Amino acid sequence: MSAAVIRLRPVVESDLPFVERIYDDLEDASEYGFFGYNNPGHIRRRYEAGFINEHGGKLAIVRDPELGESGEVGELGDIYVGDLGWHQVVTGPKSWSWNIGVGLLAKERGKGYGSR
Repeated sequence: MSAAVIRLRPVVESDLPFVERIYDDLEDASEYGFFGYNNPGHIRRRYEAGFINEHGGKLAIVRDPELGESGEVGELGDIYVGDLGWHQVVTGPKSWSWNIGVGLLAKERGKGYGSR
């Protein structure tokens, strides 16, 4: 089996249930990514305001379905794997840097996406 090709794209509305799982589901968020339950609708409100701005953003990590796979194929014909997010962090009185993080759905972890 060949390695899956992953890519980044803007988050679309049909991705929102998956994005919510990365932050609100104990299994998908994992012990390292679960910081308590968010206000219901929080992710949708952020999506409607725009996930990308001058202070940070969020992109979907997706892959193409494998031959014969009938899983959760989204409206764009790809499978949501997780998200890539970034935001500014103040590091001094007059400086900042970017904090960049990746969150993957539990079933997509351990497939080597971060090692290639």
